[in-house]
Amino acid sequence: MTSTTSVEFTATERAALENLPQSDLVDIAVELDIVVPARIDVGGLFAAIVQSLIERAPTHGLPLSAYDRDELEALQPAELAAVARLCAAPATIDGLIKQGVKSSKRYRDGRPQSAVVLIVPTLLAPLARTAARRG
Repeated sequence: MTSTTSVEFTATERAALENLPQSDLVDIAVELDIVVPARIDVGGLFAAIVQSLIERAPTHGLPLSAYDRDELEALQPAELAAVARLCAAPATIDGLIKQGVKSSKRYRDGRPQSAVVLIVPTLLAPLARTAARRG
């Protein structure tokens, strides 16, 4: 079920994402079964990646670890709760990390060098904002 809620990035997030090598961006998109156009629109492709992660979260979870605690602590309470609902995890940072470690293992079982596992912390804030707006 795809929602029409758009993904929004802050200027700081957009700048960080635009510095990511396009080959890494393509690897992430391919891992998530996103068709990569011949001409890459970085913002559009990252929005598609966030949408895909949101759609996959109920079955695959979000790969998180203890190293992502700062990113989780930076979320607003409603955003943290929205991420927890997506993942069917307790609405606590420790609960999300515990669920995220299991999810990371699933992603790495399929692909030992999973690019998704590496990008989720960077995309966590826009993903959480989008999930919170969707309710």
